[in-house]
Amino acid sequence: MNKKIILKVAVIAIIILAVVALIIFGINWRKNAPVRLVEKYLTETENGNIDKMKKMFDFKGWYAWIDSDEDFDEFKKIYDDVSDKDIDGKLDNWGYGSKEDYLKSIMYGDNNVSYKISNEPSIKKLGKKLYEVKTKIKVDDDGYKFTETWKFIIYKDKIIYMTDLD
Repeated sequence: MNKKIILKVAVIAIIILAVVALIIFGINWRKNAPVRLVEKYLTETENGNIDKMKKMFDFKGWYAWIDSDEDFDEFKKIYDDVSDKDIDGKLDNWGYGSKEDYLKSIMYGDNNVSYKISNEPSIKKLGKKLYEVKTKIKVDDDGYKFTETWKFIIYKDKIIYMTDLD
């Protein structure tokens, strides 16, 4: 009889520990989603896959972030009113013929370049579903190696802005 009770208690304890571990894993998984997006974006940039890069980048957010002077409340107001015409106009004013041209210009766009995150990125929550990721990136441009610090702004699981801080 005592063995049955001990076995039941052990099974319940194992189940509770497994549930707690899954909850902790889920929280960490969601918390690190912005970093995983940056890593995936860098991989697609390295591979020169502009179509996948476009799917990870929100030009509506890009437009609103730039026009809001990085103020979250202003960003939200602008974001809802941005049109494709607005985006195309800003790209044209900045000298880019297309969204693809802009994305190619931001990172070094050549197939001989590799990117690796070289430190533990810092993640800062700026607002609801809005994050800033700062990280050092090791760049290997066909044998020419250097490290740069980059800032990525992410809104609703898409990159809306990125810049080299060095």
